Amino acid sequence: FCVLLVLAAFRGQTVGTDSAMYARFFYARTYEEFELAVHGLYAFARHVGLYDVVPFILAALFLYGMLRGIYKHCPNDAIGLLLFVLTFVYLTSFNQMRQLVAAALIFGFIGLLMKKGVRKLPFAIVVLIASLFHQSALFLFVLFFVPRRRFHPLFIAVLFAFATVCYFTPAVKESVGL
Repeated sequence: FCVLLVLAAFRGQTVGTDSAMYARFFYARTYEEFELAVHGLYAFARHVGLYDVVPFILAALFLYGMLRGIYKHCPNDAIGLLLFVLTFVYLTSFNQMRQLVAAALIFGFIGLLMKKGVRKLPFAIVVLIASLFHQSALFLFVLFFVPRRRFHPLFIAVLFAFATVCYFTPAVKESVGL
């Protein structure tokens, strides 16, 4: 955790396409358009007077959610961690900081929906917290309506195709802030 955190948090502002943009927002004080948690994070960093607070906290939240998810849901922690790094999910966090913090929080706490019994309120709170980093997390309320069973591969393929079409539809992307 510590090695990955140091690499992600203290990278240069020119590493990753979004890093320079986030730094510009900090120095120009033009971060009001972001979600509430990100806005608060920038305000805290301005109060402290150090931009490095922003990538450090975002990287810590991202790594916490992802590693929690790996340790809770992967049968082999070492292979899960290896895949996390080798499939570039870790490196993608250098670019898409806000989105991946939201995704990592969901991944880390998805088990709340997978357990038997009513666990919807805690997961709803996690989704709301994730949406404070990126509003696209609100789409994950759909998971409340997904039954806990195996799905036919054709159904998964159709769902994937639908999500892909939505992703490449400009009106959909603009409405969710992608």
